[in-house]
Amino acid sequence: MDLLKLAGKIIKGYRIKRGENLDFFLDCELQELCNAADLIRKHFCGDKVDLCTIINGKSGRCGEDCKYCAQSAHHHTGCEAYGFMDTDSIVDAALANEAEAVDRFAIVESYVGIGNCILGYAKGEHPVAAPRKADYVIKS
Repeated sequence: MDLLKLAGKIIKGYRIKRGENLDFFLDCELQELCNAADLIRKHFCGDKVDLCTIINGKSGRCGEDCKYCAQSAHHHTGCEAYGFMDTDSIVDAALANEAEAVDRFAIVESYVGIGNCILGYAKGEHPVAAPRKADYVIKS
């Protein structure tokens, strides 16, 4: 299989279908595969990279028993545990990310449910709900 030809077909709209024999990917030359993948990336994405970051707004002691999660209180992972970060620290982190041209910034937290909170903060106290600085804008 000529991977550059396949890349050209994909760029023109061809889609690999479920059940197709893809064994040729197992034996192809890595450089040829990378070159074909790069053609597809350039066509569909260009040279722009979207950068996304997260901040851990609350860590550990989560009551859920998710087997994969280091923040579950049911597992002894050595994960640092702390309560909700203060609003100023989160806003500072968001502004620092914005200054570095980060496209998206998210706050992740470990807890079971939202209830009467917005991401674990009392309504009106969360940095998204009540920004501390007048020039601070959450980008979507």
